[in-house]
Amino acid sequence: MPHWLLQCVIARSHFRTGSRLRGGVESPQNHETHLGAYCSAHVGKVMRMRTCGFAAGTVLWLSLVPVGKADAHHSAAMFDRAKSVTLHGTVREFQWSNRHCFIQLLALTEGKVVEWSVEMGSPTELYRGGWRPSTVRPGQQVTITIHPQRDGSPGGLFSTGSNADGIPLGAKATTAKVP
Repeated sequence: MPHWLLQCVIARSHFRTGSRLRGGVESPQNHETHLGAYCSAHVGKVMRMRTCGFAAGTVLWLSLVPVGKADAHHSAAMFDRAKSVTLHGTVREFQWSNRHCFIQLLALTEGKVVEWSVEMGSPTELYRGGWRPSTVRPGQQVTITIHPQRDGSPGGLFSTGSNADGIPLGAKATTAKVP
């Protein structure tokens, strides 16, 4: 315990018991004024000590907590990586959002227009690959190759893509990283 805190505790106990303080008898008013001025000057130190103690304890506790892989939120097991499907269609929407980007594509499938949900990597991964939020726009004609979903629903994992002129999507024309 710091000496100044110990002095505050001793001074308060002397005041309560009526003992002498610093060799003389003081009235309660003078004593409380002196005691308050002395102890309040050190309140900031007490608060800093408590804050530092709390912070040190929190850091120690957090260092003992096991940390898992941050990006391990789900696997790509829902996609059949052994198969590829090529879709020709019109972009309905390009969702540039965390955790994954999506292209909602209207494509002719078995004689009728079906909306496909094409999952991609994160915006950061796509950005590094040359994609931008304006790379794909609603109404744009594209050709996209995907790994379809295993359950047969109209969706899949993006593999490659190009616009109507055959130019690869994204400036670097790279494939998005598997989620």
